[in-house]
Amino acid sequence: MLTSSLNIKSAIQTFILLSCIKWLLIPSYRSTDFDVHRNWLAITHHLPISEWYFDDVNSTTVHTLDYPPLFAFFESALSNNYITKSLLESGWLDSRCLELLPDDNNSPSDQCVKFQRATVILSDVILFIGAYLATQSMSMLGEEGCGRASSYFTFLLIVSNPGLLMLDHVHFQYNGALLGLLMISISCMVQGGSIQNDQRWELLSAGCFGLLLAAKHLYLILAPLYFFYLLRRHCFIAETKEDTLLISFSLKRLLILAMVTLVCFLGPFIPFIMQSDPVGQMQQIMSRLFPFGRGVSCLLFSYILYFSNLITNACLLYLSWCTTTGLQTFGHCTCLQVE
Repeated sequence: MLTSSLNIKSAIQTFILLSCIKWLLIPSYRSTDFDVHRNWLAITHHLPISEWYFDDVNSTTVHTLDYPPLFAFFESALSNNYITKSLLESGWLDSRCLELLPDDNNSPSDQCVKFQRATVILSDVILFIGAYLATQSMSMLGEEGCGRASSYFTFLLIVSNPGLLMLDHVHFQYNGALLGLLMISISCMVQGGSIQNDQRWELLSAGCFGLLLAAKHLYLILAPLYFFYLLRRHCFIAETKEDTLLISFSLKRLLILAMVTLVCFLGPFIPFIMQSDPVGQMQQIMSRLFPFGRGVSCLLFSYILYFSNLITNACLLYLSWCTTTGLQTFGHCTCLQVE
């Protein structure tokens, strides 16, 4: 029975129900992104880290690794774990599924399709965690947030989004996990705005966003929003003394915030920097992430605009209340100090 209240039990039940629906979509259409991720599994399964961003199967494939290092390690975790090894040894999963294959001879078996589809379904655990935390955090805002609305149905609308369902479980991608990480970051941000003088939530939000950038670089479009919000919320401290509102800027907080973000963002790059040719590694990674040498097609440009509009609107809905409150505080400021 559906309920208007959200708890862990109802979230788990919803995950199981939607996972069954997603499993029914396994035989459906799949795009070439399926072949892209299959090749990335093969790259991280067979090759050393130093070759991940260089390999193109002797120029026989265009499905080269072009996501940031954290996502590469995510693919590595999927292809190098006890369960995957057991499936290969038992013969249920054919070894060809994780082999480096040319584009003209890379047709997957049914078991390979089931395996990869299952990894997307399991990765949606991050989406459910993010949606749960974000919904619970927004409910703390009371009447001005979504506290008066049905928290369960808010959660359900997020995790059962038809567009995300089609994109991940038909077309084939892992956007649910990435969106979940974004919502975890946003929930920490909302928590920081609800709890006075608790810097940890805002630092955790910045850290999660740094990890998100290390997993998918297209989220860079949200960096200005994060920068200005956290700069105002975390680095400017408001105090009331003798009926006078004092706003002071904390350089220490700014440095700590920058350090947390950079450590989380740059951490996944460290194994590549530790290779014998760190400069060459970084140049190759950047050329894969930003392939300007290939030219920018209209399709890519339109995709970036659409993605930017979609994600920015979603974040603005979450942050509008907190941001408005912060700007109102600036409006009543009578004194500014720098520490």
